[in-house]
Amino acid sequence: MTSMSDNKPEQVQDLESARPLHLAYELLDELHSAICEDRWRRHMDFESAAQLISWLKEVSYIAQESINELEENRARRKPELRILEKPVLAVPEERAE
Repeated sequence: MTSMSDNKPEQVQDLESARPLHLAYELLDELHSAICEDRWRRHMDFESAAQLISWLKEVSYIAQESINELEENRARRKPELRILEKPVLAVPEERAE
């Protein structure tokens, strides 16, 4: 039996898992190591440090905007607590026998 997710395009399936984010993390970590060891020029297609800095700032901007959206969405979803009036219930009168 195939699941419904088997019929989805691969890109959609990837977005539903943490794998793409983990791969991005690993690539950025590897880039950081290459920069620290001053070997990024040998392994990257960037023409200059300024171009790489611009690209990293764009990645940082996208990550920060994603964080902001998540925090705003979470704040909007917090339940609003309100004090409600206690309903008055009619109590049946006792019958005299």
